Amino acid sequence: HTDPGDAVFESYRTVVNFPLMVENPASVAMLRDTNYTSAEQVGKVMGELRARPPKYILWNGAWSKANHERAADDHLGPFIDFLRANYQLRQQLATVYGIDIQVWEQK
Repeated sequence: HTDPGDAVFESYRTVVNFPLMVENPASVAMLRDTNYTSAEQVGKVMGELRARPPKYILWNGAWSKANHERAADDHLGPFIDFLRANYQLRQQLATVYGIDIQVWEQK
């Protein structure tokens, strides 16, 4: 459901961008639920996605946990709040390489 040049944010790795000819609208190529991704990077990505909202976000469903369940170095809580406020779960895909792939579509 995309056209070449569309913005699609793939949060866990960027494997669809090249074959589908879609663009990553964020300067941070991927997020992690560890200290690899800082709170500042999460804020930056949310700002960029607000400025250029992609129709779809590919998300790792394992990261959709309550804030009290997150490790101290997991800074993705604000992002899942952003995701739920602005997108709706469109499709659950098969797990690949341990990633619980979800497709979220802009509301």
